[in-house]
Amino acid sequence: MKKFVALSLGLVMLSGCASGGTDVNQPVGTEQNTAQTAGETTASVTEATAETTAPAAQNVQSGGEISLDDAKAAALADAGVTEDSATFVKAKKERDDGRMIYDIEFYADNTKYEYEINAADGSVISSEFEGNINNGAAQNDAGLDAEAAKAAALAEAGLTEDAVTFVRTSLDYDDGRRIYDIEFVSNDVEYSFEISADDGSIIEYSQESVYD
Repeated sequence: MKKFVALSLGLVMLSGCASGGTDVNQPVGTEQNTAQTAGETTASVTEATAETTAPAAQNVQSGGEISLDDAKAAALADAGVTEDSATFVKAKKERDDGRMIYDIEFYADNTKYEYEINAADGSVISSEFEGNINNGAAQNDAGLDAEAAKAAALAEAGLTEDAVTFVRTSLDYDDGRRIYDIEFVSNDVEYSFEISADDGSIIEYSQESVYD
């Protein structure tokens, strides 16, 4: 009888220990599952953040300065001149007053145009022009016409008419004398003349690079 009771108590104690072991191990599995879920959540948040940030970086990269061709197009549009009728003699990018600009210079229809274009947005900062001043074969009272004055300037420069682009031919008064003010460009060199309207003599002559 005593052996039976002792055996029964031993079985009960063994069963209790087995049950207690199961309870102790169960929370450990739960913590592992929780840690795994937290890791997956963190990875998902990181991926979502990367996807959200990528387009912003792309927008910054695509928001740069305009190209030289865009700057030339902006100058032509402002001047109302088509590209095929313009002769560009200067088109360069430089820094002015802490900002990047395009310095554009071209000739069209006997007119000289100078532009400063904002490299950031293509807006016109400044513009100047001298032009539409070709008097053709106009005659003056002294008998010397504009074509004769142009011919005298070309002969002095040693150039032919088909090798130059005229940008100014005007009849002016200087110190009581009538003179022709003539300017033309050839091979990136700008020539300036003052020709006497009385006898066609050269009063003043200079030349310089268009890049000066």
